[in-house]
Amino acid sequence: MSRKADYLPAGLKYEGGDPNWTIVSANELEGTLPGVLNPGASRTIDLTLRIVASSGGSFDWINFAEIKKAFIGTDEVSDEDIDSNPYSNSIKENAVKPGSPDDNVITEDGKNNPDEDEDDHDPAGIEVFDLALKKTTTANGPFQYGSVVPFVITVYNQGSIQARDVVGGLYSFWIVWTGNAIYGPMNWDGDNNHS
Repeated sequence: MSRKADYLPAGLKYEGGDPNWTIVSANELEGTLPGVLNPGASRTIDLTLRIVASSGGSFDWINFAEIKKAFIGTDEVSDEDIDSNPYSNSIKENAVKPGSPDDNVITEDGKNNPDEDEDDHDPAGIEVFDLALKKTTTANGPFQYGSVVPFVITVYNQGSIQARDVVGGLYSFWIVWTGNAIYGPMNWDGDNNHS
């Protein structure tokens, strides 16, 4: 039998319901692969997570998993792994991104060779595109016709991939006429007439 640690990033959430997984903390799950795994064999353990919004970052939707413990019968043999340090979750291991040269590599010896990857720790992830915008002004009213009002538009990349050449648009706005209590979008033409 072996146990796996799954490290949850900010952009992925476990909602329960899988009998193979238990919650260790807000950022860690523990999965159990029961039974015997023979030499040269492999088995899978499934995990389903939900995508959630975050403040953004290249690692916010990258999910790392690692061998946590291994047993022969009731004896724990985790430290006997010849080329990896189980449940270490090191900075070096977390630097591996999906698609990088060390991703999905299971033939290196990171335990004895610092230039190689530990094969008991691996990432998988998704790309999320998410831009947000804030528009503010530092000007103080009251204003009158002909006033110049400076606006600052700040664009935030809340996703996991790079955005380039972002194009923004200015649209009609909502205005309230207190005298006639008119509410609605006001569309202005080039002659300053509204409809």
